[in-house]
Amino acid sequence: MGAFIRKMAPVAGLLVLAPFVGEFLLRIVFRELYESEGFLATPAQLTGAAVVAALLAAAAFLTRRRTAGAGRTGDGGAGDDAAVDGDAGEGGGWVPRPWLAGVCGFVLSGVFVARPESWAGVWTGAALLCLAAVVVPVFARRPRWTQGHHLAFAGGVLLTYAWLGFVLTWLLEPGDPVRWWGNALFAAVAVALLAGCRRVTRADRQRAPSASSPRSASATQ
Repeated sequence: MGAFIRKMAPVAGLLVLAPFVGEFLLRIVFRELYESEGFLATPAQLTGAAVVAALLAAAAFLTRRRTAGAGRTGDGGAGDDAAVDGDAGEGGGWVPRPWLAGVCGFVLSGVFVARPESWAGVWTGAALLCLAAVVVPVFARRPRWTQGHHLAFAGGVLLTYAWLGFVLTWLLEPGDPVRWWGNALFAAVAVALLAGCRRVTRADRQRAPSASSPRSASATQ
C-alpha cells in the first residue's frame, strides 16, 4: 500500500495543481497579453499549438529511459567531478563535468529566450531546440552521465527563467512592486528547489555504496 501511495503521489500532485495553473494561465497570462498586445490566436493556431504540445508530451513519455550507468548517482559536487575524470579510460565516452553541463544549460536557454522577435529569431530558436534535442541525449546515454549532470543542466535552464522575470519586469512594468516581489519569490523558490534536489542526490550517492556492498560480497563468494 505504501509503495502504491508513493507511486501515485506525483499524479495526485499534478491533479491538485492543474486547476490553479490553468486559472493562472487563463486569467493572468492570457488577459495580460490580450490587453497589452491585442492579439488573439485563431482557432487553427490554437489547435495547431495543442497538437504540437500533445505530440511533445507523448514523445517525452514514449522515449526509452537510459539504462547504461543507471547506478551512478553523483550529486554534481567535486567528488562527482573526480569520478568523471577517473572513468576517462573506461571507453564510455567523454562527458562534461556537472558544473559545465549547468553552464551549458544556462547559456543555451539564455540565448533561446533572448533571441529577437523576428523570423531570424524563430529560426534561431528552432536551431537551438534541435541542437539540444540531439546533443543532450548523446551525453545522457553515456555511462558517466550522472544524476548530478541532470540536476546541473536542468538547474541552469531554471535559473535562466529566474533572471528573465526581472528583465521583463524592467522592460515592461518597472514601477510594479508586485512583479518585482513575485520575481524574487520565484528566484528564491528555484534556488531552494535546486539546493534540495542536490541534497537528495548527495544522500542517494552516499547510500549507493552500502546498498551495493552485499551484492559485491556475494559475487566474490
